[in-house]
Amino acid sequence: PKKRLTKEERIKIAETEKKEKAILYEVASHLVDKYSQRIIDLLYNKRDVNEFDIAKKMDLTVNQVRNILYRLHDYGLVSYIRKRDEKKGWYIYYWTLEVKRAFEVLESFKEKEIYKLQHELKSKETKTYYTCPNHCVVMTEETAMLHNFFCPECGELVHPVSNEQDIKKLRQQIEKGKSILSNIKKELEKYIPIRLTANQIIEKEKEKKAKRAKRKEKTKKAKEKKNARKKIKKKSKRVAKKRSKNVRTKTKSIKRKKKKKKNKMPNQKGKRNTSKTKTGRKKKVKKVIKNTKKILKKKQKHKKKKSWLTLLKR
Repeated sequence: PKKRLTKEERIKIAETEKKEKAILYEVASHLVDKYSQRIIDLLYNKRDVNEFDIAKKMDLTVNQVRNILYRLHDYGLVSYIRKRDEKKGWYIYYWTLEVKRAFEVLESFKEKEIYKLQHELKSKETKTYYTCPNHCVVMTEETAMLHNFFCPECGELVHPVSNEQDIKKLRQQIEKGKSILSNIKKELEKYIPIRLTANQIIEKEKEKKAKRAKRKEKTKKAKEKKNARKKIKKKSKRVAKKRSKNVRTKTKSIKRKKKKKKNKMPNQKGKRNTSKTKTGRKKKVKKVIKNTKKILKKKQKHKKKKSWLTLLKR
């Protein structure tokens, strides 16, 4: 459960919020219209606010609100997220206020303003200015000499002017600007991380270097493992090829030996196979001749029978 705040804490929070809002109002009024202050009130301490809700609360159209928000977005004072409506099909924008960026913009603006005022103050303190009795133009001594100390508009003589009041005003403006700039820097310190000492920075750098060295070692080990695996795969492939070749040669030699054994083994009748010898060949030739003679005799007998049958039919 959240702790309840005391009255003093609530008062401090309210004061800081007022200061922040005053600074944001100044930025928005300087960069954009008066309506931007109302938008800052609606977006302060909130995230992803729907633009249609903003338009309803301000009694403006969505296009008018978008125009103001886009101008604030150009300076980085506002950021948005775009989401598509599934029913209607168009995109809806959700806006958030970037307080840190607003303070940075105002800081740069105030620094430029103070620099200009200081430049004017130096020129007022060192140079002398001239004007006519009608106060038409204020000019420096150089321009007055070019016009022979006559006013270029009314033609009357020009007399020097005391710059004490202007110098006082400029000094007051510079003091105000510096006080505002100091407040802005105090507010920015909340968003900027605490500055580290020199020893802490050195220790952090050492830690980063150690982490980088560990990463390099890990990558080297991983590469070495990959290379070792690749070498093992190549060796295994070579060994497999050699084994396959040896197996083929062995099978061929075994087949040859079996063929030789079959030729030497006896037949079913118990006689030795002598087909490749000369005696075996002669015996085969004699068998073939006997078989052909028998076939010829059978054919001659069949022809004689046919001839007798034809005669009987006649």
